[in-house]
Amino acid sequence: MKRLNLIICFLLQTGFVLAAPELQKEVVGINFPWCIPDPETPYELQSGIKEGDTVFFTWSGVYHNVYLYPSGNCADRTDREYLGESASETSYTFKSEDIGNNLTFVCDVSSHCASGQIVTFANVASANRTENVMYSMTNNPCGDITYLSSSTNDSSSSSSSRRRSSSSRSSFLISFLICGAVVGGLHESFW
Repeated sequence: MKRLNLIICFLLQTGFVLAAPELQKEVVGINFPWCIPDPETPYELQSGIKEGDTVFFTWSGVYHNVYLYPSGNCADRTDREYLGESASETSYTFKSEDIGNNLTFVCDVSSHCASGQIVTFANVASANRTENVMYSMTNNPCGDITYLSSSTNDSSSSSSSRRRSSSSRSSFLISFLICGAVVGGLHESFW
């Protein structure tokens, strides 16, 4: 019976370890200046993007919009997806179905796309990949690209993730103390 208690205690501890929250995933927000670039300095191919990352298209002054163009070029508007025309609210979050694909974003206003307002984010990666991520650090013809990094546990906010992690550690500690008392009380008769 005493050995059974010890085994049960061990299984409880193992269960708490296995139930601990998964490793945090890094999610990146990208503030991406959006304009008609000078013909001598077009947008360069962007790399390092992964599922869950969000690109925020930002601009001021001239009217622009943002569309996702599956064709990858200005001439073919087939199945284009409207993302917005507000300089402060137009964004795109890369999804699981984007993995392995190149995604091209254009401004569809007048001749803006043909004038160079087109950018491709190459080879979207899985959020679960283990290698280090190297984001494009190329010069943007319209201003500095800024990367805002945060850790998340799937779609949870970092504060709820911290609460869940703290709660899991507390439960583990309580279980550890109870098992310690049980095993400690059984120590003399067990050994």
